[in-house]
Amino acid sequence: MSSRYLLLLCVVLCCQLVGCAHDHRFAPQRWPANPTSEARIDHAEWQRFLNRYLVAAFSDLNRVDYAAVKAHGRATLRHYLDTMTGTDISRYNRREQMAYWINVYNALTIDVIVDAYPLDSILDLNGGKGPWDTPLFQSSSDRLTLNDIEHRILRGLWNEPRIHFAVNCASVGCPDVQPLAFTGDNLEAQLTLAARSFLATPRAIAIRGNELRLSSLFNWYRDDFASSERALLASLAVLADARTAALLRSWSGRIGYEYDWRLNDISASQ
Repeated sequence: MSSRYLLLLCVVLCCQLVGCAHDHRFAPQRWPANPTSEARIDHAEWQRFLNRYLVAAFSDLNRVDYAAVKAHGRATLRHYLDTMTGTDISRYNRREQMAYWINVYNALTIDVIVDAYPLDSILDLNGGKGPWDTPLFQSSSDRLTLNDIEHRILRGLWNEPRIHFAVNCASVGCPDVQPLAFTGDNLEAQLTLAARSFLATPRAIAIRGNELRLSSLFNWYRDDFASSERALLASLAVLADARTAALLRSWSGRIGYEYDWRLNDISASQ
């Protein structure tokens, strides 16, 4: 890895660790909901976008065809985000709201990558700081950043660690962009699928020599999963498939962490 990317990695790790802290910057967003509502938010346009521009399970990684999006798909992506901006989210129940915010987060991340494409990593944006603190999305009277959506809304309103498997940071090391749009109806199944599919990959869990190497995701957000490193393994075992769960439950050696910030671009695999 070049010295430039080592420096960028140090910067973003610091940003991520600060983002995990429960300080005033990420106080929960108190978003109202209508618990009795049976109304549904339409994510069909986002689904059509995924069908066309997401290359699923390419070498165990779902990749985005950013070049094609920039050439042909930007209008669809922007129209979907404009439609979501105009949605009165307070009318819906919490399941619909969570699905909405996951889809919006992932669509915004792709949009900000396409805006600067071509690039090698999301860390190339904003002088190595990434896009996470840039206001990107208008909701009601609030101008929201990606950090607002992830930390203040998704993590702030729901005590649900599987959220970390659903939101995507446009990187190889990140859990996949899911090929099926999240909805209130499929939310539970999709969260479980996202967790299980990521935990089955070496990007999440791998043995490197005598060390169990985990995604840095589980170091940055360990408190969302468990109170200690050993309890983390037990927590992940509950979400993993049988083979991975057996490895996690039996492991008693060293544990390390790693993350690959290269762009999850289909052209990078060719």
